[in-house]
Amino acid sequence: LPISPVMDVNTNPDNPEIGTRSFSDDPVTCAEFATQQVLAFRDAGVVATGKHFPGRGDSAVDVHHSMDTFRGDAKRMDEVELYPYRKLIEAGLPAVMVAHTIYPAVDDSGLPASVSRNIVQGLLREKLGFQGVVTTDAMGMKGVISLFSGYGEACAAAIAAGNDLVLAKGDPTEQPAIIAAIKQYIADGKIAEKQIDESVRRILAMKFRYGKFDEPFE
Repeated sequence: LPISPVMDVNTNPDNPEIGTRSFSDDPVTCAEFATQQVLAFRDAGVVATGKHFPGRGDSAVDVHHSMDTFRGDAKRMDEVELYPYRKLIEAGLPAVMVAHTIYPAVDDSGLPASVSRNIVQGLLREKLGFQGVVTTDAMGMKGVISLFSGYGEACAAAIAAGNDLVLAKGDPTEQPAIIAAIKQYIADGKIAEKQIDESVRRILAMKFRYGKFDEPFE
């Protein structure tokens, strides 16, 4: 899953993390360029992943190192940050990466989007109608990991929020703890087995559509 296109509308010129990774400070321009990138990727058999949902172009901090909170209201989000996602979903965006930013306008829980069921399930899937694969950003970032007892719990919470995949890159020795934490969440009823089955189907269906089973060892 190439982690692009960047669909953030870079409205904050002092954004320390997004900056020139964004196509523009205009949502229409961002949507137009991102659409062409997704179509080009699709023609080449590459799965595009739009990020960072629901938008990090107005960020004032780098979530690799600290917590980020979006200060705009719901109307502003709908007109600016969510505009590219509506257009790209219409164009067939196959996957979305969720941000480690807090969005009080759409979720007052104080949780970052990546571990917020209100945002992953409520906003992205139910309101915007996205049926593709949802993944987190890297789970080791301070913007999310500092809220949990460790890497494993953070990843389990992200799955519970509705993500199909967690980006658990970095230290491979953490993987057993991540798997154990997810299994414990299932055992405790925090994640339904049906949800895991649905995620697996979405992932496999996406790979099938992109021809990844045609020549699996190529």
